[in-house]
Amino acid sequence: MIISRTKHCKFLSEELEVQVGSFKRKMNADALFKLEEDNELFIAQLVAFKNSEMILRFATKRGLPRVNEHLHCFLVPKHLRNYKEWKGLSLGSLYKERITATEVSCKWQQLDSNNEFSIAGFHGMSLEFIADLQDAVGVLLFLGPTVPPTEYLSALHKICLNNNSAGVSRTLDYDFQPHIWEVKALGGPTITEQAIEHLKEKNSTEMVICQGPPGTGKTFLIAEICAALCEQGASVLVTALTNKALMELAEKPALQKMLKNKRVFKTNLTSEESKRLPNLEPTSEIIPLSGSLILSTFFKSCTAAAEYKTTNQFDYVIVDEASQAFLSTIAATQILSNKVLLVGDTNQLPPIVELGDDHVNHNAYRPLINGLETLSSNSTAETYQLVDTYRLTERAAAYTGLFYKAGLFSKSDKSVRLYYPGLQQEYSQLFHYQGGPTLIKTAMPANDFAPKIILDFIAELIKQLLKDSDKLQIAVLAHSVKTVKAIQQKMLREVGSKKNLLVETVSRVQGLTTDITIYFVPNTRTYYSLEKRHFNVATSRSKRHTLIIADEKILAMPNLDLAVQNYLQKLNNEFSFKL
Repeated sequence: MIISRTKHCKFLSEELEVQVGSFKRKMNADALFKLEEDNELFIAQLVAFKNSEMILRFATKRGLPRVNEHLHCFLVPKHLRNYKEWKGLSLGSLYKERITATEVSCKWQQLDSNNEFSIAGFHGMSLEFIADLQDAVGVLLFLGPTVPPTEYLSALHKICLNNNSAGVSRTLDYDFQPHIWEVKALGGPTITEQAIEHLKEKNSTEMVICQGPPGTGKTFLIAEICAALCEQGASVLVTALTNKALMELAEKPALQKMLKNKRVFKTNLTSEESKRLPNLEPTSEIIPLSGSLILSTFFKSCTAAAEYKTTNQFDYVIVDEASQAFLSTIAATQILSNKVLLVGDTNQLPPIVELGDDHVNHNAYRPLINGLETLSSNSTAETYQLVDTYRLTERAAAYTGLFYKAGLFSKSDKSVRLYYPGLQQEYSQLFHYQGGPTLIKTAMPANDFAPKIILDFIAELIKQLLKDSDKLQIAVLAHSVKTVKAIQQKMLREVGSKKNLLVETVSRVQGLTTDITIYFVPNTRTYYSLEKRHFNVATSRSKRHTLIIADEKILAMPNLDLAVQNYLQKLNNEFSFKL
């Protein structure tokens, strides 16, 4: 099966059109409605810039941004800061009046003593924005929807029109043929040497795929490979979807010597990132440097590839978070190097697209979206799987291993405590003495994204866990933003702001490691909560325990993926409770 370039371009054009159309509708909407009814526009008072954070004060009578939500923060002229004077002003008109602006991410929230205001901390501000508002404490700021990644999609569209690159042709013009996916296990003390050997022995135009199940140390391995290759004088580019993933890589022990010698460079280096790693060097260009490592996002790398006019390629390109790369993203990397290592997991989340599932399926766009899966299942690329998990207990690895052909073998720390003596019996019994998952079933009302009885249960359980140990890292996950917002508000009121408590959608926690996960599956749109990749990500974050809270009829849900069904059936028989 050859997927035509025309089809690639059609998909990218349609996705771009949908994203731009969705953003335009938001911009054409009434700004006051977005503020008071839709919870897509927020108003806050600047309290301070402190330790690379921006502190804002919000009135609790309106909605709050959710923690980890990415927003566009901006200042408008004085005559527009009083929302009562907007008089039918559109959100787009408000955006056009911006004096200064930046992209930010909400990191924490807490209520004041009388619960009238909430204080929140934000990261990610540009240096220019901080300089503009350094002496403006008390000013009112607005936070609204971020601009969609149109430049990224436009760059990919340009890649698909490139008929002169042999690298692009190797991926986009490949005759994909389904085959039995053979996976070679990769593990043991010499894993880095094995990986480099496999990468070097391939023909100059072949990719290598490294499947990294949860907790198998993908980022550690990439760091060690980069350090070894650069030590040999190679030029290396690592590209990933997010800046967060790149920073986590840069902080790994294997790269500390290179950082000290100023041989690690990053595009779009922020003040916060520079403070975290003072020796990390900024770069505006993606060009190969002998013995050096360049870190760059998919957006920056693909934009550079679309404009590449030199034959001076990197010796190696490593794609981190490869499950979140479009097929055209992977094609772009082959402009930058003939030696490409894809590190990811086809059982974790694919790229997010706004085109509806029906449209995607009708037009057979799925292979273009799930680039890593397409190559793994339909090409001759050599595929390896990491098999040693350092996160999951032996019992947890047996359950998560149901999603992986080569299985998983626990190398976790056996000294980690798996019991909580401070809990009441009704709660302590929910935690298996060997760690891993628990199924908690209850009768849930249909179409209720956040039943009060479940929110009360989760809040009380977390209060008891934190009383047992205030250092426990706890994550509460759900598929729906509605559910997450309701849980965040409940936790803020009853548990308070805790840096070791995360409430988030599953789509935003890939790569997370925590002590305890509570995965809440409401009795509405259950298919999405139990979709194989979402379910696998949600249930494989924890070093200790995972509690799955679902409706009592969960096993009777139609169209369950076979691996998810096997997981739930096995867990139901072995360790489940009725709430």
